[in-house]
Formats: sequence, C-alpha cells, structure tokens
Amino acid sequence: MNHPSEEFLSPEDIAVLKRTLLAGYTEDEQENFIRLCQRTQLDPFSKQIYATRRWVKKGDSRTPTLVPVTSVIGLTAIAARTGQYDGCETFWAGNDGVWKEEWIAEEFPVAAKCIVYHKQRSHPEVGIASWAGYCGQTYNASAKRWETTEFWERLGPFMLGKCAKAQALRGAYPDQCSNLYISEELQGGISEADQHNDEAKITENRKKEEELLKKAAAQGVKIVESKPVKKPTPAEAAAPAPEITGTVGTPAHPGEHPQPVPAPAQVTHSAPQEEPDDLDMEPSQPPQPEPSAEAPAGPPAWAEHVIQGLRNDKYLGRKVGDLSPVELAAIEANWLPKVREVLAKGEKLKQAQQDDAVAFEEAIKHSKLEKPW
Repeated sequence: MNHPSEEFLSPEDIAVLKRTLLAGYTEDEQENFIRLCQRTQLDPFSKQIYATRRWVKKGDSRTPTLVPVTSVIGLTAIAARTGQYDGCETFWAGNDGVWKEEWIAEEFPVAAKCIVYHKQRSHPEVGIASWAGYCGQTYNASAKRWETTEFWERLGPFMLGKCAKAQALRGAYPDQCSNLYISEELQGGISEADQHNDEAKITENRKKEEELLKKAAAQGVKIVESKPVKKPTPAEAAAPAPEITGTVGTPAHPGEHPQPVPAPAQVTHSAPQEEPDDLDMEPSQPPQPEPSAEAPAGPPAWAEHVIQGLRNDKYLGRKVGDLSPVELAAIEANWLPKVREVLAKGEKLKQAQQDDAVAFEEAIKHSKLEKPW
C-alpha cells in the first residue's frame, strides 16, 4: 500500500491554505482537512478536494461543520495509486428490479449499482444508490415546491451511477477514501453525521402522542371513530371522490394481498405540531407555508389532501396532487415501507400519518395507471 508523503503540502502551502480557502473554519477543522489532503494527495488549490460548510444535526440543534468534498475521478485516482484497483462495473434498475448495463429509458432509474474490484480481495465491493435517497432537489419559492435540479434532470442516471461508485470505492479502500464524499452525494442530503436512532425516535414520539391524547381528553375534545371502509378499485381511485378511502398494510404471506386497515379516527380540533419522528425523510429545511384549505371542485379527494403526517419540510403542507412522479417514487421507496412496518408490528400510527398514507397510496396507484413503469 502506498503511504502518501507528509510533504505533499509544504508549510508555505498550508499557511496560504489557512489564510484563504480555509479561512472561517476552526483550527481543528483546518488541521483535519490538511491531514486529509496529505493522506489522499489531493490538491485543494486545483479543486481536487475542497472544504464545504454543512449543517450537521447534534441533539436538538444544527452545527456548521466542515465536510471535505472531492469528485468520483479523485476517488478513483486514490484507488488506482494503491496498485490494487482492478476496475468497476455500473448497472441501473427500474421498479422491475432488473439490473441493466446502460439506462436509456425516459423514466429515471430507481437505483444504480457499482461493483468495484480489488486485486487482493476474493469478493468485490458493491455500492447501491437509490434515486429517492440521492436525487438533488431545489426549492422553487414562486411555485412553493421542491423540484429536481437541472443536472439531475438532464443527467440523472450518470449522477446516480457516480454516487454508487463513490460508495463502493470507500468500501473497497477505506484507509485511503474514508470521510471523502462527492458533491452528488451531498446534494441529496447524505451525511453519516445526519443519521439518527429510529427506535429512540419511535419511543419518544409515542410518549408525546399519549400526552397529546390525554390533554385532548382533559379539554373535552370529542374523538369520532369511523367505520372500516372498502378499498376502492383503480377506476374509483382515478375519479373524484367525496372522501379518502384505502388500505395500508403488508401481506401476511408472499403473494397475498395486503389486509385492510380501518380508516383513521377523526379529531375535531388541530393538535399542536410535533417534532419530526422516524417517519420523516431528511434533509430538514425551514417550514413551508401551508396552502389554502379551499380546494377547487373536480380533482379526486386524495389529490386535494394536504400532507400533515409526513413531517418532512419537502412535503409538509403540500397537496398530494401537486407531488411530482419523482417525489411519489421517493415516498413509495422510503416512507410507506416504514408505515407498513409499524402496522405489521401492531403499533398505532398518528391520525395524520394514516391519512397521508391512504392518500399517497391512491396517488401512486393513479400515477402508475397514467404512466406504467
């Protein structure tokens, strides 16, 4: 294994780096970044590696932190210098789960997979990047919605493939490539420091829900339980409907249809907003204003449903009918499986989460009828 020279950056280079590109960062962050440059032999002055400011969640607050960024070419160069890099293969897949060597479909792929070969390993390293987890998005303030960024819109499969390759390279060469991310990964909000303990969140939010229910009972708030409703057919789902109906659940055995779940209880007052829980999807952004409660007549009830249970700021307060196919795919891949997991355990969902889940499933079903994957 190659051992990078400690003189890759001279004392003069380091002094200039601290005064210019690293100005504004703490001394510890500067030293960590410089050591990373020495170890990887990536040149910060030619943008082979550069420092970015990321807000990392620590407890209840977010702290500005230096996150080093490189390119997939930079990671490949590091791997090649070890003398053990034996090439890679990249594949893409849609909802059918079939991996293809090239992606030429009009629709975006669901995931990309990269296999990196190491000469001294009996098994290759595999990295898989999902579209829902990595797709770069930007907030359109005038339209009040999140949209896919220009590069991801035009070069989505290529960008997703780079994310998968970066994953695999870090796994195959951890000593050389650890703590190095490419910009495409960070555009989707992926950061090891952003991970949190889902089980702790579930316990914490369950306690909060119990407290809210007790408070509602003490204030004399009436809870109206609705009767189980029949799951609509695809034709019924596509047509205007006076109320939302649907099922959320998981098959008891492979091949079986999901079991119906009773419609959620209707609360006659608005409960206070809660902290994000394990059914949120990162990254978090400043809250968006809720759209008008008045909805024009005509669209199906699920299309006019205002999202309240999925407390991620990309979706909170928006109408389900305004979501793009990419956003619906992200919900189908990341959020609905968590809902089904909670229900499979016999645990109770919040009312707003149940309402959202029913509307999302109808929207996804309608979307697939409109344009099958």
